Amino acid sequence: MYMNQSELLTGIAALPSGLPLNFELKQQSIDQWNALLGFMWEITPHFVYLLEGGLGPRDQVTTSLAIRF
Repeated sequence: MYMNQSELLTGIAALPSGLPLNFELKQQSIDQWNALLGFMWEITPHFVYLLEGGLGPRDQVTTSLAIRF
């Protein structure tokens, strides 16, 4: 899975002394590529379970239980 994520957070935090603290934080992914391994299980024609996990530098787990009509 390819994920190019970058965020810039800015703000002002109040210190216990009452003085303001200006901050700027840039955050981005260490590695943009991550391998996924998973399965989908059709429990019945109406219930489906999905589980995916990331392998590599990013820890990632996705799971869902779907009900179909």
